[in-house]
Amino acid sequence: MKTKAITSIKLPASVASCLLKAELGMRRLRIDEFLSRDLYDPSMHLLKKKGKLLRPGLIFVGAYVLGERPSHFVNLAIAAELLHVSSLIHDDIIDGDMKRRDAAAVHVKYGQEAAILAGDALISKAIALSSEYGAKVMQAITRSTMEMCAGETIDYGYQKRKKVPNVREYTNIAALKSASLIGTCCNIAAVYKGSPLAGRMYNMGRDLGIAFQIRDDILDYAAHGKGSSGDGFRPNIVTTIMRQSDMGQTSALTRAIRLNNFYIDRAINRMDAGRIRSTMADYAGFIRVDPAAILKR
Repeated sequence: MKTKAITSIKLPASVASCLLKAELGMRRLRIDEFLSRDLYDPSMHLLKKKGKLLRPGLIFVGAYVLGERPSHFVNLAIAAELLHVSSLIHDDIIDGDMKRRDAAAVHVKYGQEAAILAGDALISKAIALSSEYGAKVMQAITRSTMEMCAGETIDYGYQKRKKVPNVREYTNIAALKSASLIGTCCNIAAVYKGSPLAGRMYNMGRDLGIAFQIRDDILDYAAHGKGSSGDGFRPNIVTTIMRQSDMGQTSALTRAIRLNNFYIDRAINRMDAGRIRSTMADYAGFIRVDPAAILKR
């Protein structure tokens, strides 16, 4: 099931223009920045495909609601997307997925060795781009990448043991593997600025990240009638609920949709009424699952 890019929703003009700058900036990375064509091609493979741009969008929205210039954070937004794409490349190798963004996965097209190195190269480039924003920003980014690695390790552990996590364990995986970087993107402008709102904005973004992972799982299940993994042991919120609660498909989907909406509502309620809350409420609409669109299938 195809999902929309964040550019498909209405955004403040300054945010929308910066998203375009970041997208063009990623696609215009040069061969000489990667030192060889053999490294450049696999590194750029997914960057040339249309992604959702959720993480760069959150960086710009976070800057906008704090009254900062979103344009100041273009390189940081590019860095966040490079980190995300590097995790997708490595994740596809671990999970054995063959496709990504309606194209062959990097390891399928270029080989596993090239894919591993491409992911490493994107991390290196992200570090270089992030470094101009100072030590506090770098510390926040590196903390998120470590948590992503921890989440992937736990995720793979369940697959290796052929064990289905319960909902709490699933949420922990999602919080580390997916939501940590999303939370950091949400609050990184506040970290840079030294705003006292940084902690609350991180928690808001983390909740949005969990909701986003639940959304992806719901859409994946609705499209394929199962989790992403053919053996059913890769954590997916729908199959997790079905196995742990002995629910049927419709009941499990309904509960998963409620969880998606719960985390979105909790994210929005973390902020007081005002510009931050209203803007994030609009942005969160991109992540919210419509029950009618899923349950009518």
